[in-house]
Amino acid sequence: MRKRRRARELAFQLFYQADLTGKQMAELCEEFRASSKAGEEVQEFVCCLAARAGERWEEIDEVIGRAAENWDLDRMAAVDRAILRLGACELLLMDDIPPAVTLNEAIEIAKKYSTPESGKFVNGILDRVRRLCGR
Repeated sequence: MRKRRRARELAFQLFYQADLTGKQMAELCEEFRASSKAGEEVQEFVCCLAARAGERWEEIDEVIGRAAENWDLDRMAAVDRAILRLGACELLLMDDIPPAVTLNEAIEIAKKYSTPESGKFVNGILDRVRRLCGR
């Protein structure tokens, strides 16, 4: 598995954990680093995503909420919500990652960890997020 894909999957797990436990991303990143056997490059990318998302969590949720027409963020499956937050974080805060890569990676994570329909759901919302942020 590619390093970036592995890092995104691990970051997704932190986003999911933050959602369910209410812990701060910085705390989760510290715990992750203390227990992870992933290489330094993977850990760096995971914690970069976690730090950026943690700093702008409300903004990320607000943009997802605007993009998710007729969907309340709280009514989405927690897995899908975590994937959307991860993808939105990249789209909004990481200009060095092409939007097509972000969307593809989010769709693949959704297919692996969520329902068969989640890939289409995640793609539709993140494509709207992409347009909202002018990318």
